[in-house]
Amino acid sequence: MQRNQDSKVKHSVFSDRERAKWMGLFLADQVISGLFVGPLTVFFWWGSWSYLHAHLLPSRQDLSGLVCMVVGNVGLVTLALTQAFWKGRLSRDKAVHWVFGYHLYTAVCAFFNVCHWRGMWTILDFYTGVNYRSCWITYAIGQGSLWIFRCSRNAQAPPMIVVYDRDADFFTYTTRFRVKPQLSERFVLDVLFTVFGVHQLVVFYWRGTWQLMDLYIFPDNKTRSALVSLAIAYGLMLALCVVQPLFNSVYRRHASKDPARRFLLCWSLEVVSYFFSNFVGVGLWRGVWMLCDAFVLPDRPDVGHGVMLATGVVGLMAMLCGHSLAIRGCDIDGDFLGDGDDVALSPNFYLRRFYAEYASRTRIHHNTTAEPQNSTETTGGPWTTTHLDGEARLERKKADTIGV
Repeated sequence: MQRNQDSKVKHSVFSDRERAKWMGLFLADQVISGLFVGPLTVFFWWGSWSYLHAHLLPSRQDLSGLVCMVVGNVGLVTLALTQAFWKGRLSRDKAVHWVFGYHLYTAVCAFFNVCHWRGMWTILDFYTGVNYRSCWITYAIGQGSLWIFRCSRNAQAPPMIVVYDRDADFFTYTTRFRVKPQLSERFVLDVLFTVFGVHQLVVFYWRGTWQLMDLYIFPDNKTRSALVSLAIAYGLMLALCVVQPLFNSVYRRHASKDPARRFLLCWSLEVVSYFFSNFVGVGLWRGVWMLCDAFVLPDRPDVGHGVMLATGVVGLMAMLCGHSLAIRGCDIDGDFLGDGDDVALSPNFYLRRFYAEYASRTRIHHNTTAEPQNSTETTGGPWTTTHLDGEARLERKKADTIGV
């Protein structure tokens, strides 16, 4: 989930019609990600996590957590180190490769992620307990360290992230220090820091936030606590529908040509934006998770786990965003695009992603059959570009350079 960078600041001009169109798509994406992508992702994670909890050394949760941690960390490191192999062997343009290879990769990556998270979470619960002191310390370590390393945006999860299953950079596993992916000592160390450092800190943040909500929000009434958690998450998500485009507009209008000032503005806006969007993810996941605990076949838990796991996988893959199940790579706060199109915006691009790709290809085709004309309307707009894949980004750049 990388973002391309541009060497210069540019501010596009959009007609009122274009602004209304893109704002409509932006709001539609919030509804789709909030009501479908987010809950379906939780269904898969709840089913997988609960099944492991019930069947993987259930009488020895310390060993169960350790096994999960080893499997998850080794698996994620292996996927990161072998990304060039998968890119060279599997092509999205070959139906068999995409149907079987891409989706199998998603399932394996998601399984390693569940193991990775459950391992650290279970070990923290076992050795530190679930109490105010433990939870506050865990939260402070996670949140503070993510800010220090400029990695707070990595604590986002569906519904604030949507990953398209046919991205050209599908197998790319970005790392914190952006070392070129090759089997060198520097790249291996970067991968290890990303998996054992950044990703573990994200677990610290989530575990601390989640369990603080357990302790403070109706601790004696799980159903009411879950509903309040969902209300907080959707309320914040609604507020972010105003705040994030506003922050993006502030950056696009006031970004300085001086790189240091531009970075400071971008970083400060993103830190505030992602502080709340991270909380949306925790709140929604916790609410849906607790409702699953309470109401999904409590008398037949294994069946319930399997049904919800399958529902999450099939639902998201049918929506062409199954890779949202997996957490991979590392994004950096303040790592801005030159045109500021995605500054302070959560990457939950769904309809915008499809429409931007379609519009980009349509205009490239139009350019080959007609002379370009000056116009204030563009195919792009604010809130549009983060999850265009590499091909679509290239096409859009070509369109920009020829004056389309």
